This record gives sequence, structure tokens and C-alpha cells, in this order.
Amino acid sequence: MGTERLDKILSGQNIATRSESRKLALKGLLTVNGKVTKRSDIKVDPEKDEIVVRGEKLVYKKYLYIMMNKPAGVLSASKDKNTHTVIDLLSPALKRNGMFPAGRLDKDTTGFVLLTDDGELSHKKH
Repeated sequence: MGTERLDKILSGQNIATRSESRKLALKGLLTVNGKVTKRSDIKVDPEKDEIVVRGEKLVYKKYLYIMMNKPAGVLSASKDKNTHTVIDLLSPALKRNGMFPAGRLDKDTTGFVLLTDDGELSHKKH
């Protein structure tokens, strides 16, 4: 993956917004490799560096995959102004930027839907 800004990583992992990350750093609640950092804009490698937020070690997940049994009446889409989507059914802890259903089921059909933020997966040719 390489290095990325700490606040962007925390935001992408749905831990804290960028402004919340800045506040956590100023309060001394962020550590990288055992050292407290007062800056949330430092570059870190989430796959190599140990990141601790509020005393809890970050378990970095590059992509998130969620299996869902889609109920009837819910749209297999990321967004819709008029009806609930499968993304709307996710708890706040599971929502991440870029989440989408990999595949489609009709609105009134029930069954398995894979939700992910792995854009590479959806573009792979079989």
C-alpha cells in the first residue's frame, strides 16, 4: 500500500473524521510505533506501522467484504433518493466510503449480495 496520511487512514477505516483525528492527536490519543504523535497529517504505512487510537491497536483492513441476505423491498444500489438501499441497512460501524453491492438483485428479490469497497474486484474479468 505504501504511506498515507494518518487522518486519511483513520477516516477510511471509519474510526474518526479528519477533524476528529486532529483533535485525537492534540489530546495525545494517537500513537505510531509506540510514540505519541500530536499531528494527524503524518505519513504512515498502515500495513507496517503500529497505529494505536485511544489505547486500541488499529486492525487495518484495506478492503471490507460483507455478505448480506438482501430483504425484499430494498434496492441493490449504493444510493437512491426514493427508496432504501442495501447500503442503508449497514450499521454505522460497517459503512465506509465507496461501499457498493457487487452484483444486483431485483428490488423484490431476496438473497445473497456481496457488499464491498474493493473496486478492483468488480472490474476483474473472469
